This record gives sequence, structure tokens and C-alpha cells, in this order.
Amino acid sequence: MLLTLATLPELYSGYNPLDDIVRFNNIYDFVEAVFDVGDKDDSFPFGLLLIAAISEGTNPDTLADFCEMPLSFVTEVADRLTAAEIWPNDGSVNYEFLTAESEELWDFWFVTSTLVAEGQLAWAGERRDKIKVYKLTEAGLLERTNHALGKSHSSNDC
Repeated sequence: MLLTLATLPELYSGYNPLDDIVRFNNIYDFVEAVFDVGDKDDSFPFGLLLIAAISEGTNPDTLADFCEMPLSFVTEVADRLTAAEIWPNDGSVNYEFLTAESEELWDFWFVTSTLVAEGQLAWAGERRDKIKVYKLTEAGLLERTNHALGKSHSSNDC
């Protein structure tokens, strides 16, 4: 399922608004399907936070509790996403992938948001034709260099 503003209600259908466990399981299953190897992918916790923030908001305390992740980890991710204006200061989300018109664009913007969450990309502070320009961070450059050289990388512990 392509997650857009129009299809978003399908992800949350069939549960009581107070049923956090069912809501978490729906989000978890969706994110697991996005990553080829599911929750074994190093990017999984970042994708989980991105999708959970749609319904739970971007408050790190709330997300850490909902996703059962360390607050320090969620706060670091929140700081990166806020700096990139992917998570505005009002608790909402500003995801390009929710307005994508094709599966390819959805994938591109979801991966871009995930790389920002991981700290591998950062917003360059400029836009071209209303589209944000991102740059590799030092961590992203190191990750890409190690990958190109066939070296294993350290996973992001959460």
C-alpha cells in the first residue's frame, strides 16, 4: 500500500483510538513491509519513528514510550528531523512522501527522510524549485565510504 494522505486512514482502521498495542502493531507491520529484511534492517527504528509520528505526534517522550525506545535515541532523531523541518515545532509532520504521486517518489522521499533521521543527510538550508536540498553529513560520508570499501558499519543501537 502506498501511504499517502488519502490512504493514511487505512493504516489505522479497525482499532479503538485508545488501543496503543493494536495501533503500534499496525505501524510496525507497515514499516516491516517497507524494509526488505523487516526489523533486521539498521534503518528500521528510524522508519518506525517516522511513521509513528504521523499518529502520535513528534514529542520525543511520547514517541519513546509508544515505540519502547530510549528517550536519548528518540531525542537525537527528533533534533535532526526538526533541524531539517521534516518535523515542524508544532508537533506535526512535513513528509514529502505523503504527497508522492507514485510509488517511486514515495520510496525516494521515505528513504530521504530516513537518512535524515539516521544523521546521514541534513538539509542544506536551501530549496530548488520548492524542493529541499540535502547534503551528506560526516556520518553519511563515512557510511558511504565504508560501504564502498566493503567494510561493515556500526549499527545504530536503540
